[in-house]
Amino acid sequence: MAPQSRRRSHPVKLVLAVVLLCLSAVVAAGALLMTTVPALTAATVVGVVAGVAAAALMFAEIAVMRRLWAHDRAVVADGYRRETLRRHETHQAFVDQMADRVATRDAELDVQRTQLELLRNQLVDAEIEIALAQEKLAAEKARTRALQDDVDAAAGDLESARADLAAAQDALVASEAAGLAARAEIAAWEGSVGSASDDHGRRTA
Repeated sequence: MAPQSRRRSHPVKLVLAVVLLCLSAVVAAGALLMTTVPALTAATVVGVVAGVAAAALMFAEIAVMRRLWAHDRAVVADGYRRETLRRHETHQAFVDQMADRVATRDAELDVQRTQLELLRNQLVDAEIEIALAQEKLAAEKARTRALQDDVDAAAGDLESARADLAAAQDALVASEAAGLAARAEIAAWEGSVGSASDDHGRRTA
């Protein structure tokens, strides 16, 4: 019999027990009114039988109710157990999911740390290269300034040499002019000396 049908039959047993108790009460009251020995005996027998029957029905009903209560408690406990198991499984699945996410995040962080370290190394290398390039540039600038100084000094020497050359050329021109003048004077003196000799010769002749 299903629990619902058994539960519907419970009031019937209780009603029968109550009916039997009422019947025994009525029979006892009738026997008291009749005040005869057979009536009292019959009332006593009916009361005893009715009481035993009512007690048996109530005991059976109590036993059934206890079994139903035990079954209900077992069903509720099983439901709680299943719910607890489901919650535990859900919680475990959530924990596993969170652990996977944390592991994935840790792996991503490790990759990012590796990339960051690589970028730092590249930055250090770039800074070293920039420092070397700056040193080379400074050296080239110093060399350029030295060359510029040498060029300026050479230009000054060239200008001085040009001035000296011009002075020498002027001195040479002046010297050539003086030589020409001296030659002219010598030629004039020789001419005058020759004329004087001719005049003296003619006079002596």
